[in-house]
Formats: sequence, C-alpha cells, structure tokens
Amino acid sequence: MPVDVKTNEKEPDEAQTVDPSEQLGFEQYESMEINEGSRSVSIHEESWSRLQQLVTRLVETEGPIHEDRIIDAIRRIYGKGRAGRQIKEIIRTAIDEERGSGKIARRALDEGHGNRLSPFLDRPDRPRHVPPRGPAIDGRPIEHIWAGEIEAGLLRIVDSAFGIARDEAITATARAFGFVRVGQGIREAIEGAINRLVSAGQIQESDAGLVRVRACGNRTELANLDIRST
Repeated sequence: MPVDVKTNEKEPDEAQTVDPSEQLGFEQYESMEINEGSRSVSIHEESWSRLQQLVTRLVETEGPIHEDRIIDAIRRIYGKGRAGRQIKEIIRTAIDEERGSGKIARRALDEGHGNRLSPFLDRPDRPRHVPPRGPAIDGRPIEHIWAGEIEAGLLRIVDSAFGIARDEAITATARAFGFVRVGQGIREAIEGAINRLVSAGQIQESDAGLVRVRACGNRTELANLDIRST
C-alpha cells in the first residue's frame, strides 16, 4: 500500500555559507515531505494498519523522532489545521500498536529517571549515540532532538578542538544543530549533555577546557591533549 510521504533531502548548494554541521561531519537530516491534505478520508475513518504504517515510516526515516513531530506530520497528511485531543489519542494508539509489534520502541530517559520512557521513538536496534544530524528543512526545536544525538554532536565538537571552554562548546554545538541564538532551553539541553558525558567518563574538564577521555589499559588519557605517562 503506498504511503503519502516522500523522502526529501536538502541540496548541498542551497547553503549560502559554510554549514558548521557539514564541517563537523554531521549527517544531513533526512525528513519526510508531507503532501498536506492528500488523504481523502478523515483520520477518524482511516484504517489502523495505514496509520501504523505512517508511524513506522516516519520513525524509520527520522528516528529518533519526538512523538509530537509524528503527530504533526500525520495530522498534516489528513489536512488538519491542528491536532486536538481526539486526533492525538488516535495517533498515540497507532504508535502504541507499532511498539507492541516490536517494529519501533520508545527511548528510555537518562539515568536518574528510573525506567521511565521518553517521548522519542526509534528503531529498537539503534544505539544511544546516533550520528548527529544538521538542521531539518522545516526546523527542529531543541526539545525535538534526542539527548544521545546532542551528546554525539558535542563529542564531535570536543574532538575537533584541543580543549574547548564549556561556554564555547555550548555555542558551537548549538550552531552545528542550526540554532542562531543560544536561549535558556538550548543552553540547558547542551549543558545537560556535557554533565552526562563528564559523569560517564567520556569527556573531562581540564585546564585547557573540555577534552575527550580515552581509557588505555589501567591508565586514563586526555586524548585531545595527547598527554602520556613518562
């Protein structure tokens, strides 16, 4: 059964300036082009199998993807100006059905939150640190970027520098994800990623700033500074 979505990738020559995400090796964000109002039936009359198929296609293409982005994409396919409570419930039911089949899964929240699940959907086999992706064509708020993707992007920033101040790392990471200004929400999200990576022993704060840590047998080395025991 055909699905009313198409893969859409931004052409590289559309950029007016050098894209920092490209410089850092971020992947291009692959989004689904939505044919708005393309379905002749209402979402309330649609078959569950078709709704579930739409959910899975979105997750496979854009995952990790926030649940709200899935809801927004599907309501546009059915020509709805906004998603009210009833429409949200229908789409969330389709999401739960696909989760039950094992085709998609919810990402677990960060450590310290117990076993609670996040609003992010993804393929069950994808690792936490997915390759970071540049800006989506239609924009992607920081709340819609999976924590593990922010961490992976931050690691690219740290790896590209020989020590980088925390504030500079936050700004550079925000720019790589396409944000012009670093507002409070963006700062908090990236700051949280730094703290998690420090706690996990993947980066360390040194006199030179944030540096990558690599374990070498019984030794720990600050990879960016190329420090070795004598």
